[in-house]
Amino acid sequence: MEKIIFFNIGWMKHYQGITAVGQANVWYAQREHKTTVDILEKVEQLISQYRNLEITKLSSIQQELDRNFFNTITLEDARERVLTSIVRRRGQSQFRQQLLTAYKDRCAISGCDVEQALEAAHIIPYRGIQTNNTCNGLLLRADLHTLFDLKLITIEPETMKVLIAPKLMKTQCRAFFQRKISLPESEADRPDKKAIEEHYIQCKWTRHK
Repeated sequence: MEKIIFFNIGWMKHYQGITAVGQANVWYAQREHKTTVDILEKVEQLISQYRNLEITKLSSIQQELDRNFFNTITLEDARERVLTSIVRRRGQSQFRQQLLTAYKDRCAISGCDVEQALEAAHIIPYRGIQTNNTCNGLLLRADLHTLFDLKLITIEPETMKVLIAPKLMKTQCRAFFQRKISLPESEADRPDKKAIEEHYIQCKWTRHK
């Protein structure tokens, strides 16, 4: 009887395209019935099966780690990020409160009076505390604030009416097209014309309106 020993030496050892795993394995065969090639083919099959089993185990472990990470870290991190984002988007508390007072708790474009959805939008982007002035701000509903920051909606400086980017004209935003924005009673709180004009110019699509 012929004793054939095949050693597989860990994940980085390859034999005929098969990645070796595990420990040494020993097979016995009758020389007249099986050739060395037959035995090696059997070895390859067993290694492949063993490797697939190990991969399945590793995958299961990774999934468990992912679940634990999501449950213990990601949820807390996500909650913190959401709250931080809301605070940032609403604007600094004093600036936002000034705009809420000036616009009487209503969105300057839509008229929405849900305070939790109203945000302090800068006309000229925030460049320090000096830009937190009511004449550089608009009280906008959250979605309109986003579109304003993305330069997809703007205000026409002369008429103070809302303009909508062409790509939004087939959306519900069309309802705000040419709507005159609500202005604070106090002149000091009203949007600065130069700031409005700067935002308007940055919306390149207004050149083709």
